[in-house]
Amino acid sequence: MTVGSSSPSGIKRVGDTSSEERAALEGMLQGYPVEQLVEEVLIAWDELAKRNDEMVSVKQRLRVLELDLAEREDMVAPEIARMNDLEAELEERRSQMVHLERLLSDARQDLAAQQASLSSEEKTRLEDEVEALKGLTSEQDEIIGEMEGRVSQMVEALERAADAGLTSVTADEVRSLKSQVDNMTKQYEVEASANKALEEERQRLRDIADRLRGLLDA
Repeated sequence: MTVGSSSPSGIKRVGDTSSEERAALEGMLQGYPVEQLVEEVLIAWDELAKRNDEMVSVKQRLRVLELDLAEREDMVAPEIARMNDLEAELEERRSQMVHLERLLSDARQDLAAQQASLSSEEKTRLEDEVEALKGLTSEQDEIIGEMEGRVSQMVEALERAADAGLTSVTADEVRSLKSQVDNMTKQYEVEASANKALEEERQRLRDIADRLRGLLDA
């Protein structure tokens, strides 16, 4: 009998007694009548049965809780896996961001180096060269235009003189001279076009320099 309280008749029921307590209990029980001993045994038996029922109920509730916990773990498992995937993806994105930041830093350094290579003094020098080229081109235009006018007048005069027989220059020679003048004119036009292309290229370089400065200032 494993009980931890006293019965109404005063018998103390314990589960683990010492030798002295056992001897005292044995002596006390021997002094009880049989009817009282039977009653004490029945009371102890009822209490043991109740404890067993309680134990069974507790075990059943514990099993239900274990099953519920297992079910919840199964339900949560996909979410946990998804969370792990998201964490891995987030870590990958962070690594990509660090890489992009490094690329951006390198690009800024390259732009700064390019801007430094195209200093303000060099830009001023290029602008001066362009202005000088414009002035030279204008002067050449005026000189060549004046020369063309004079050559045209000379060719016309030679043509008239050749037709009138007043000069030793033949009409064919006059036409050859005129062809040479036309070739010179075409060559001048080619040079003028090349000068214009050079000026456009210099302007493009200035625009690139301005854009580089704008990117660095942003």
